[in-house]
Amino acid sequence: MKDKMHEKLNELTRLQTEMNTAVLHQVEKAFECMFSFKDDEEIMAIIYNDEIIDNLEVKIDDLCFSILALQQPLAVDLRYVLTVQKIITDMERMGDEAVSFSKRALYLHSRPPVSLSGNFLKMTQHVLRMCKKAAQAFTNRDVAMARSVIQDESMVNGYFDQLHNEFIDFMLEDKKNVQSGDHLIRAARCVERIADHACNVSEDVIYMVEARNVKHVSPDEV
Repeated sequence: MKDKMHEKLNELTRLQTEMNTAVLHQVEKAFECMFSFKDDEEIMAIIYNDEIIDNLEVKIDDLCFSILALQQPLAVDLRYVLTVQKIITDMERMGDEAVSFSKRALYLHSRPPVSLSGNFLKMTQHVLRMCKKAAQAFTNRDVAMARSVIQDESMVNGYFDQLHNEFIDFMLEDKKNVQSGDHLIRAARCVERIADHACNVSEDVIYMVEARNVKHVSPDEV
């Protein structure tokens, strides 16, 4: 019975790692395509590859239910399975936001070139680091790293506020800029939401390791 459960838990870890890798790749490629003006085929690949992440979410969810129903894990193993169930939802939504971001990039690439703010690039770089740290915190059960991700979120909010004002000013300069400005704001919002999901993953890592619920707790108190 124990051997069977460990076999399933190992498979769960393998699939979760595969999903984390796929999502991080999607996010990184989406950000890269926005700023490098790569061929639109690369952007379309990000959109098409979302199905891979969706399929992994279903596989992992089914495996979690199988473990809970048939193996009846206890204590640490139970928290691990429950955490994975929560994390895959946030990882899948990160993938969805990467697709939404890519669609904004696709539109912007079809329009006259826009001088993108340096703050936008810095924001995406910061959020990508948060995503990588959140995934690594889960893999290594690293509470300190998970905590640092949560504390990083305030910088993302600051970037978004700056960008929102910049893009509003851009739209006010000329009515021809309105549609592009709207897509830029929505793209920045996608990045902010990806950061939110990275924080959710990190909160779940802390629960998994310490059996402590830190949701709705001030970042300084995590």
